[in-house]
Amino acid sequence: IVDTRDSQYDYIKFSAKYSNNDDTNIVITEEQYQALDGTQKDNYKISDVETYLELVTYDEQSNEKYFDYLKTKFKDASDSTTNYSLYKEIIDYDDDKKTTEEYYKKMYALYVLTYYNLSSVPTIVTYYSQHYLTQDANTGAFDNTNFLVILDELVVMSFTTNKDLVIEAYGRYDSINEGFIMFDDATKNDTDTIKRNVNLVLLEVYNTTESTRILGILMTYFRLMPYVLGLLIILALLLWSFARIRNRMYAYKFFEAFKISSSFLIGTSFVDGIVLFILSFFIGINNAYMISLWLFIVIISIRALILIIFEEIAYKKDPNRDAVVSTPITVHNPDYDEDNLVDLSKVETGTKVIKNDKVKDDEDEKMELM
Repeated sequence: IVDTRDSQYDYIKFSAKYSNNDDTNIVITEEQYQALDGTQKDNYKISDVETYLELVTYDEQSNEKYFDYLKTKFKDASDSTTNYSLYKEIIDYDDDKKTTEEYYKKMYALYVLTYYNLSSVPTIVTYYSQHYLTQDANTGAFDNTNFLVILDELVVMSFTTNKDLVIEAYGRYDSINEGFIMFDDATKNDTDTIKRNVNLVLLEVYNTTESTRILGILMTYFRLMPYVLGLLIILALLLWSFARIRNRMYAYKFFEAFKISSSFLIGTSFVDGIVLFILSFFIGINNAYMISLWLFIVIISIRALILIIFEEIAYKKDPNRDAVVSTPITVHNPDYDEDNLVDLSKVETGTKVIKNDKVKDDEDEKMELM
């Protein structure tokens, strides 16, 4: 499909669908909705639009209807009202420009946004997205395969190779202005030449949109950063809890446990990235991406488990290895002031403790009397 009309500002015709507020399974058309009285209309809201590949035409009668509605809608509106700035822009148009198509399009767009309470006005892109470019909610893969849609500045492609590998590409594509030839009179019966030309077009589209795909993947990873941080915190909590229960020093403090879990991030991301790169050649980038997300969680969890196992083995070999004394032992000498406290947890085994010089002198005197 090749459609080089303005995909951003060429608005298309559509019909609205309304669903019942109490039962969303009850859906009526716009004609049925308009036949309801005011009270009945309040019980319905717009739920979807059905688009048609037919451009909106602008005539004087329709334009007057749009303007009358907008004038009533924004009669008592303040500057803070949604879309008021767009209305102000329309009424401030110069008189000599109020018959231009640009003026009619802006007025029609504002009418649709306010009357139907839509977030955007249906365009050519809306039509192709609704009829050809629907995607699976779980995997993000296109429901249709083997298609190429080229609009004025946008291209979307999906096809299956002879090795059953699904290739998808989307992004900006400006080379359509230069054109391309699939076949001509001389080659229309030459199957090999046609296949070669088709392959060249698909390859050009794929290479042109490569930067868009990479940027899309990077943006997705940035959006996942809060979840990755949450995963690291959960992992740190598990390590910290285990170290507390088992009385182990390596993650006895939560900050130490978080540093350990964070240190897993670089290695796990590196391995996950390599797997994503390799799998994309065999199962497609979308499927490989979904697998890489779960693989990341598995790898970082296994890494934490390996740490725990090796630490436990080390403690079994040396039970006194960095053992934690949860309550420091102190000794108080009642013959002297409160400063004579000795923290035995900081004293190495076999070290003789001399509390103060006076004790040492008294012991030396006793030795001399003997």
